[in-house]
Amino acid sequence: MTDLTITQQALEDQQVLLTVEVPEARVESAMRAAAQRLGKQYRFPGFRPGKAPYHVIVQRIGREALLEEVAEMLRNEVYSEAIESAGITPYAPGSLRDLSFDPLVYQIEVPLPPKVELGDYRSIRIVKEPVDMEAVEAGVQQQLENMASQRATWETVDRPIQYDDLVTVNLKLTVDGEVVLENDDWDFAPDEKEYTMAPEFDAAFIGMKAGETKTFAAMFPEDSDSAWKGHEGLFEVEVKAVKGKMPPELNDEFATKAGEFESLEAMKENIREHLLGHALEDADVDYTNKVLDAVESQTTLVYAPAAVDRAVNVIASEQESLYQAYGFKDLAEVLKLQGRTAAQFREDLLPDAEKRLRRELTLNAVADAEAFPISDYEIDQYLVENFGGDLAGLERMRGQVATDPGLRDYMENRIRQRKARLLLVAIAKGEEVPASGQHVAAQAPAPVETIAAETVESEAASQPEAVTEATLDEAADAA
Repeated sequence: MTDLTITQQALEDQQVLLTVEVPEARVESAMRAAAQRLGKQYRFPGFRPGKAPYHVIVQRIGREALLEEVAEMLRNEVYSEAIESAGITPYAPGSLRDLSFDPLVYQIEVPLPPKVELGDYRSIRIVKEPVDMEAVEAGVQQQLENMASQRATWETVDRPIQYDDLVTVNLKLTVDGEVVLENDDWDFAPDEKEYTMAPEFDAAFIGMKAGETKTFAAMFPEDSDSAWKGHEGLFEVEVKAVKGKMPPELNDEFATKAGEFESLEAMKENIREHLLGHALEDADVDYTNKVLDAVESQTTLVYAPAAVDRAVNVIASEQESLYQAYGFKDLAEVLKLQGRTAAQFREDLLPDAEKRLRRELTLNAVADAEAFPISDYEIDQYLVENFGGDLAGLERMRGQVATDPGLRDYMENRIRQRKARLLLVAIAKGEEVPASGQHVAAQAPAPVETIAAETVESEAASQPEAVTEATLDEAADAA
């Protein structure tokens, strides 16, 4: 039973506003306790430490200041008592919206657990598109051409300059009437996308041939790193030589040298297998996402801002761990190098965080609806998948799971999410699946010795009884 006066107001974003009034007698009692504590901390003229009367302490400190002290002192106590009395299970800690005195009233926003209403996800059917084999074959050809390009040689060509040729030029650059650069026998490769000095510079050489000269102007962009940015330069150039990249012929000899294959066809088949494997993996991921998007589209999700904040915290923690793996001290060091604030960093994470939150809430709801059981064997398999290469880490995690219910709950939740994902994909494909509540947890396979023993016993039972001298004697006696 509480002496607090509590009113609730439902908010739109899965939160509730609690208005909690603390009775005057309770406030007065708390003020006297606070005054007694302050009386021992501070000296009051004319009184020994801790002996100053209540009214003297109030007069010296001020009633408002003492009320603020009491409000802070009672805050957690009042919050815990209020949510228990109101029958609320907070999703995250509440936040103080307003505080007033005389009477002492707290207004606290309390985030509630997300609300999820699933649609008829068992009716979803989606056709899985086959892998685009033409794209795979195009990828095979592109990879062969890339490999050939890496082994190409430069050879002098008697033709106009093209992008990516290797061009040798004599060059003189004049800026604001002053010659700022002269270079003979300078090699460069005109690039259509990433200019060398200025966007017009590379393009000016296209179509020229060895022995030709040209004078042209080009503007150095304001956003470039050039010492002459924002200025116009006058270029005088002479093309000395033009070389083109000559890749080797794609034949059996190339396959043998480049990849130790017996033939070009064997090399193609190897590349094809790899590309097809990646294409099939990508197709599975794309299909799964389509299925989950379809399930989510018919699911009603309502959650408090605190749920998104929690998802942001998880991603931020993951990214900080990744940065530390690359040798950075912490996230703050990375943000300083990037010139970003922590607030900007968190804001950038919001779209991915909310997408992850919605996906996980949907999968959790499906897992609850299906009532997936989880076995000890499945927990152990999860640990093997994540720590199998680190035997010490695997054994350490096994020990922690045995003593930490929270860690086991986390792993069970991850396994249920995976089961929900696989079930939804099977449903969408039209496969036969168990009814809700009829799923069976995977169990450890029987030891090899047990299987062998059972096999021997089974085989022995099916064989006819062996004929021995004793059985022959028994038969003779019967006759």
